[in-house]
Amino acid sequence: MKQLLLIICLALVAFSCKKESPIGPNVADNFGYLKIQEQFATNLDSVDFTKDSIQFKGRWTINTPWKITIKGRTSGAIKTIVGNTKTVDTLVSIWKGTADGIFFKKEICDVKLSFDNYADSTRTATIKITNTHNFKNDGVLLSDFEKDMFYNGTSIRKTKDTIPQGNSFYYIEGTEPGSSISIVNGVDVTIGAKYYLGGFGSFTSTTGNYFQFGTSNASNVYLNFFARGYNFIDTYLTFSFKVDTESFTQRVKVPLQGWAKMNFALDKVLNDNTKSKTTIDISKIKEIDVSLFSAGVKRDTIACGIDFIILTTGKPL
Repeated sequence: MKQLLLIICLALVAFSCKKESPIGPNVADNFGYLKIQEQFATNLDSVDFTKDSIQFKGRWTINTPWKITIKGRTSGAIKTIVGNTKTVDTLVSIWKGTADGIFFKKEICDVKLSFDNYADSTRTATIKITNTHNFKNDGVLLSDFEKDMFYNGTSIRKTKDTIPQGNSFYYIEGTEPGSSISIVNGVDVTIGAKYYLGGFGSFTSTTGNYFQFGTSNASNVYLNFFARGYNFIDTYLTFSFKVDTESFTQRVKVPLQGWAKMNFALDKVLNDNTKSKTTIDISKIKEIDVSLFSAGVKRDTIACGIDFIILTTGKPL
């Protein structure tokens, strides 16, 4: 009997000491010193983005924040890819030639892999772009400003400057007199602000009466463009959408200086009649106008650069 009890007790002890599967991440994956196990590398040294993409590889000993920075030597364009793992994640580390801001050109790019708190573990590489990503295929292009266009106001198509896409962009400007009092035939007359300082001709669909987006959800369609500031405050670009019986507007303030890649979803536009945000029927958009606007404050010069206006579905450019 005593032997039976002893056997049962030993069995219970053995069962209670059985090793359980760990819960949560392995401690060794999150603590310790970073050591490179697989060198940072790319699948290609040169790439034609019209048919190929770049895949980054690399592996180290611990999970830690990392960043890949790609910078074009000619364009100055930048692309960043980030993660917090112990390997370059295949899902996020494929580069198809896109950029955070202005686009890349056919050029040599410097690539750097860096880690937070591990400056001595930085790795570098170079990539040659033989053909750039064709962003015109990413949506409905309104204009790439590569040729002369009608503009009701002062404009210059510039070809020798920092250009975010292609070989040219448009510089547009105007003067805002602001509200003022003038004497006309001995009577004080209030002269209102101009606001509208110039605009391009209407952009229309090239595939039918209306623009086609493959969705009826306005929050899923984005208008994207590049805008450049020249240190002139109160400068705005106004985008007007003409539907069958209504019109909608979105006004965007231009950055004070330098180029910025900008966008807004079409569910943000305001109804011109009610001055409120009401749902726009994007299946009935037949014209889009782009204009230079002011804030109605007196300014000798209001100006900006504009380039590559495109409508995309699903996500911004």
